[in-house]
Amino acid sequence: MENETLKEFEAKLSALINEYKITDAAFCGTLEGRFMGGFMGKERLTASELSQSTVNVGRLWQFAREQMRRFWDQFESEAPRA
Repeated sequence: MENETLKEFEAKLSALINEYKITDAAFCGTLEGRFMGGFMGKERLTASELSQSTVNVGRLWQFAREQMRRFWDQFESEAPRA
């Protein structure tokens, strides 16, 4: 993705975060095989906001881990028995 397109994406995401008054937000994803991510909302965050955003990233990791665990539990339960 070109630099201009990436800036446009970040601006739209920031606008959504501000419109819905979301606090302590972080974003991550993969674009064309490259990691992209960061803390969102304001240009300059306080230590407290950074800490809470980091906690939210941990919560997302926990959520993802639970989803993967459910997926593998279901996969194993449906596997043919030897």
